Amino acid sequence: SLDYDHGIRQFDLNVIARDRGVPPQQSNTTLSIFIDDVDDLPPMFTHEVYYTKVKEFFTITGKSIHKPLKIDPPIEAYDQDSLNSTLMYSIVSGNEKEVFWMHPTTGVLYLKKEIDLEGDNLPDNTFVLQIDVRQKNDPIKRAVARVEIEIIDINDNQPEFEVDLYNI
Repeated sequence: SLDYDHGIRQFDLNVIARDRGVPPQQSNTTLSIFIDDVDDLPPMFTHEVYYTKVKEFFTITGKSIHKPLKIDPPIEAYDQDSLNSTLMYSIVSGNEKEVFWMHPTTGVLYLKKEIDLEGDNLPDNTFVLQIDVRQKNDPIKRAVARVEIEIIDINDNQPEFEVDLYNI
């Protein structure tokens, strides 16, 4: 089969025409067929899982912030077809507290709110987000990935005794 995605971009066919005359005559030529790509593959992330670390905030002001997260390697996806369809990124789950925002066309992940580990009950001090990317012209074509954001605890609380009175 002819499939652009498997590297078959051109197919050359030799065509020979013969007559039944005496003496017989013939002519030949090469017919080149160029294969066009069709939009048959979904987009793909460059990695299945992305990781980053963020320090918790010392003074919680309650104000909104808009800070891009440094993720290395960065969150990226591409159209597997050569058509370079426009891709749209979004957070699918794990953002119930609306702490993060993802730019829909660049895939850059932003911190929207201050984080206080003592106030947020996080398993292993980590937010786990599921993200997806879809083709704008065909949203059924999509891919998913995971982003793990570890929150680094800072020493922002006074030490406390476990009980009020100790007998020695």
